[in-house]
Amino acid sequence: DGDDLAAVLAYTNAIECAAASPELYYQRAKLYYRLGYCELAQKDAGRAISLKPQYGEAYYLRAQIEENPVSQPALRDEAKALADYGKSVELLPELGQAYYARARLLARLGADAEARVNYEKVLALGTYGYQHGAHVGLGIIYGRGGFYAKALQELKQADLAMNPWETLFALAQAYELSEDQKAAGEAYQLCKERGGELYLTNLQQEKLKIRLSGDW
Repeated sequence: DGDDLAAVLAYTNAIECAAASPELYYQRAKLYYRLGYCELAQKDAGRAISLKPQYGEAYYLRAQIEENPVSQPALRDEAKALADYGKSVELLPELGQAYYARARLLARLGADAEARVNYEKVLALGTYGYQHGAHVGLGIIYGRGGFYAKALQELKQADLAMNPWETLFALAQAYELSEDQKAAGEAYQLCKERGGELYLTNLQQEKLKIRLSGDW
């Protein structure tokens, strides 16, 4: 934090000398957001955009702040976040992380069809570090829609090394919905072993015990 605060001060001094620089506001906004000063981050991102209306990265940053304002939940505005994610990919069509963030938000809001399109875009772009999450997201969407074979196909392509308990938990749910209880039990057990025990509900823990005992 000390280094970040020193960097904020340096950018503030630089802005006093070059107040028309959108890059300085953008960089300070990133630091403010990382430090939890979300309102200041949002304002700086907005200043960067006003100085450079085609600043796709600044729209993406502002969307992140609007979706997840961390220490200042009153700033949350998912509608504005969706609009800013949309603007960021319009300006930077290769920005896979923006498609991914928009997909997650759309899925959370129940707009599965739109979320699926965005997850598929992440995979088409081959965005490093986000393909795992895109496969998991698609698996959850397909499972929620009753397309269990597609759900399993997507989840099996996810990289277990990235977030094993999340992937295995989603995989277990897909197996459960497809009525393959043995496979579901094995996936739940692996989820537990890979650190996801706290993520399992009490009901799922009881189901796991029954499955493992062979009395399912």
